[in-house]
Amino acid sequence: MSTEAPRELTHNEEIKEAIPTLAGTIASRLADPTADTFSGDDAQFLKFHGVYPQDDRDLRSAAGRKYIMMIRSRIPGGVMTANQWRVFDELAWLYGNNTLRITTRQTIQFHGVVKANLRLVVKKINECLLSTLAACGDVNRNVLAPPTPAYTKARDEVYRDCVRVADALKPQTRAYYAIWIDGYQLKIDDPFNQAFVDPLYGKTYLPRKFKTAFVIPAGERPRHFYQRPGLHRGRGGRSTRRLQPRGRRRHGPHAWQQANLSASGERTRIYHAGQID
Repeated sequence: MSTEAPRELTHNEEIKEAIPTLAGTIASRLADPTADTFSGDDAQFLKFHGVYPQDDRDLRSAAGRKYIMMIRSRIPGGVMTANQWRVFDELAWLYGNNTLRITTRQTIQFHGVVKANLRLVVKKINECLLSTLAACGDVNRNVLAPPTPAYTKARDEVYRDCVRVADALKPQTRAYYAIWIDGYQLKIDDPFNQAFVDPLYGKTYLPRKFKTAFVIPAGERPRHFYQRPGLHRGRGGRSTRRLQPRGRRRHGPHAWQQANLSASGERTRIYHAGQID
């Protein structure tokens, strides 16, 4: 019989357990024109919605800070339609800093969005049938799939599995759609909301992020050793799972992939709005 004392919850685990819908007071804060950013706890909840509060370092002064937001989309396998790219390009031009940042997890980040435009941008992303839910936070992040070999049966099968897994692993909270689509604040003290338990993640979700990728052996892209788990399509269409110990991600011949990371944890390539190369 174990005599170990129960592990104390971290502050982040405590707030997730207290508000398992991940709603926080985000919607109320969005509706407050006098607030230019979010409280500490709401900043943690925002990550599950794909948003990081930041400030413009170039404009820091003794008088205060100019607060801005980073928005990360969730794009399984990195596949977008031409119209979705056009929507992103337009949103970056109208409401961001006129750039789109392509990340190492096959998704896109917006930077420089002010709080007053935050809900509008997230809503527009959803209206073009993409999302920001679970792009950040203590859950499974964007699921990767190899872009090559293109136009093959293997790649088609792997991409379909990638979309299925991404859908199965996303949080089930209704707070995301309440806040960003319908624009209202869930009552966090409502017994129904208090009793919510995510069917996959439970009340405290994960202790930290989790990353999943699909790989086709012929190309070995993305690198499955940098994932937890890496799903490796074997011969005959079978998928094998390769779990990589956390510590090994920082070593080996591809350790350079751990360098040049953005503050949000993903290496990015910057595209100016209107630019395609």
